[in-house]
Amino acid sequence: MLRSPVVGLAIGLCLCSSLAIAQPTVITVGDGQVDGSRIQPYEYTWIHCSKQGDSWIDGGTLTERVKVIELTDKNLLQIQQETARPNGAYSRSATYLDHASLSPRRIQLHVYDPNNQQRAAMSYELGTDGYTGTKTKGDDRELLSGSVTSNFYHGMHLGLPLATLDLPGDLPAEMPASMISFDATYRVIATDAGSETMQIGDKSVEAQMIDVEWHHLDLGDVYPPGPDASGGRYWVVPNPPEGVPYVPRYKTDSYAIEFVADTCADAVAPIEPN
Repeated sequence: MLRSPVVGLAIGLCLCSSLAIAQPTVITVGDGQVDGSRIQPYEYTWIHCSKQGDSWIDGGTLTERVKVIELTDKNLLQIQQETARPNGAYSRSATYLDHASLSPRRIQLHVYDPNNQQRAAMSYELGTDGYTGTKTKGDDRELLSGSVTSNFYHGMHLGLPLATLDLPGDLPAEMPASMISFDATYRVIATDAGSETMQIGDKSVEAQMIDVEWHHLDLGDVYPPGPDASGGRYWVVPNPPEGVPYVPRYKTDSYAIEFVADTCADAVAPIEPN
């Protein structure tokens, strides 16, 4: 995590003022700086865990399948996810992004209990003026609408646009992101955090570490960068060899999702209610 240094000496102030501070490159959806066509089809399974008190708790597995849908006027990147919980509950989602810009166009989510009964479903259609959608739970159906537009990268898949950048040369960078389930939009500042050699199967790969700081545009809240803060860190492999995902790991102070177990290696099983 980057901290602002406290300098008490006049000479220190003088030296610091002479250093050029890199300003982030501003990236907007569709301006061509993110080249989504670099993202090719894949299928991988990650594990994830969350921190409760002093313990990391097993969150189950997340399988992601990505394919390109070719249409007459554009191509879409379809991202299908299935999350399997330790108690047998699971969810399935499908997110559709414009392949070139990675602009989100449609998001669908279905949640099931351990008995394969659907508990809830959400569907969103995004445009440049906002979104519309529906939410169902049991027999209740609610119409949704909000100000999150297709001009914000989908925060759940922010690692993909980051993976298309020239790393670390394009950092620091500032980009828009959203969490549509919270009806929230953010300004995200991504900074270079060095690199790490990861052993993935029989391959040794160099992952670029990117710390992200999230600024909530409506509330003004700031989520600091780094793996031990609420903003988090991405491990990114821009040109992954076969068998290696674009984003092997993402971690915050309370959540981790990873292709190779590290934080979640010692996660304990959640205690289920009687």
